[in-house]
Amino acid sequence: TAALEDAQHQLVQAAKLSALGQMSAGISHELNQPVATIQNYAIAAKQFFENGNLAIVKDNLDEIEIQTVRMSRIIKNLRDFSRKDAAPRQPVELGHTARNAVKYLQEQINAHRVEVLWVGEGEALWINGGAVRLEQVLVNLVSNAIEAIRVANQRTITIALSKTDAQAIVKIEDSGPGLVDIDRVFEPFYTTKSGKNDGGLGLGLSIAFGFVESFSGSLHASNTETGGACFTLTLPLLEIGVQAP
Repeated sequence: TAALEDAQHQLVQAAKLSALGQMSAGISHELNQPVATIQNYAIAAKQFFENGNLAIVKDNLDEIEIQTVRMSRIIKNLRDFSRKDAAPRQPVELGHTARNAVKYLQEQINAHRVEVLWVGEGEALWINGGAVRLEQVLVNLVSNAIEAIRVANQRTITIALSKTDAQAIVKIEDSGPGLVDIDRVFEPFYTTKSGKNDGGLGLGLSIAFGFVESFSGSLHASNTETGGACFTLTLPLLEIGVQAP
């Protein structure tokens, strides 16, 4: 009995260490983007300060503050998700959230000369979820699309917003080479990146998949007819009369 209890204790400790390792890697992955943004704004702020352009310095400091708040919320969301806690939901407009995600990645988009095409932006698509977690999902998807096409001749990302009677849909397609192993893209730690120069951990899509499921939605991966990758995010629409103004 004592040996069995000791073995059970060791298994529990091993499980805790494994979960801690995954959580630490996940936090590192999710915080990478806002940390890079803060660094860029801080460097620019120093240059503008030396030139006496205090108005732009203030704007940069405001953006840094926004990113630090976002980092705090990311950590809380990841902690809640790891504990399987149900974080409170609220009305979120999908198009606005998608535009915010692209804004966070604008520097990468400009650096790699990527063209972002928007389809179906006219109508508001309200869902019940979490704005920061949904932004994380979309940042991951768009960031992966940028990575896929950064050395391609044609560098286009298409973000299409649409709906059915009961669902809001976002499709993110790229002009890259497509997905090699579609069945594994949402597995934790599965990545086609080397990890040496690009820091790929293979956690972004796994975390995104879990967040989408927590909103009672689905995330599907496929390849387009032209060969690029396509990720389809589907979420339940808020009922008419319940949606936010």
